[in-house]
Amino acid sequence: MKKSIRNIEIYFHIGVERTGTKYLQKSIFPNYEGIHFINKNQYSKAIEIIAKKKHKRYLVSMELNLSPQFEKEVKYFSNVFPNTKVIMVLRSHEKWLVSHYKRIVKNGEKKTFKQFLDLDSEKSVYKIADLYYMDKIRILEKHFKPEPLYLLYEDLRVNPLNYLKRLANYIGIEFDSNLVDFNRRHASYTDNQLKAIQSTRKFINIDRKKPFNNVILNFAHRISVDLIRYTVLYISKVLPDSFFRSTPFIELSEIERVKKFYQDDWIKAVQYVRSKE
Repeated sequence: MKKSIRNIEIYFHIGVERTGTKYLQKSIFPNYEGIHFINKNQYSKAIEIIAKKKHKRYLVSMELNLSPQFEKEVKYFSNVFPNTKVIMVLRSHEKWLVSHYKRIVKNGEKKTFKQFLDLDSEKSVYKIADLYYMDKIRILEKHFKPEPLYLLYEDLRVNPLNYLKRLANYIGIEFDSNLVDFNRRHASYTDNQLKAIQSTRKFINIDRKKPFNNVILNFAHRISVDLIRYTVLYISKVLPDSFFRSTPFIELSEIERVKKFYQDDWIKAVQYVRSKE
């Protein structure tokens, strides 16, 4: 049953991973005045918080994946608050995939790039259909009444002030560039660092996934694997290139294949985003 939310404005930032989501959640949204920010750690209680109507304006930010979870969360939220104004950031498929893959390798995942997305079969972490942006856009516009705001990640990199102004205007916030922190939240790891992690993974399980049912044991496991991971990342950063295998961390041909495969969808998505500016 849909709740009555008269005189309440809701904005939902669907923070697709690897599109500057943490930067917005940590450096931008908390500085907005006149709107109650519900971060990803509070997302599970967002509907309950909004239903109490303690504030007139809410900004919810969640970190989603380009997976079936996307549509599931959209349906869940829109079923209760269909008049929500949505914000989504898009990043080119191959760059998004590479960035996402590097993150899971850094966290101890042993899968290869092709096992992450296999364009020749459906036996991979992501399915081919998961990454179509135009499908995601259609899902948003089907379930939410107001027109969403679509942003391009590259615009944040190239012209952050204009990007943040558009975002603030959509939410109805007075933009003050003096309050903006342009420092990156997470530095990228080098290919050599990630190669070192992969090599370590062959001998030691450094996966951050919780292997136990006990909270204390999981915490101890997390501390131990993080100690190993960050030690490897630190040492490998100062080692000479000759210490590492000469083969690329990800073959450029694999990246180019992903780019070419989704090129038509990306062109359509960019054209659609630009048409709304």
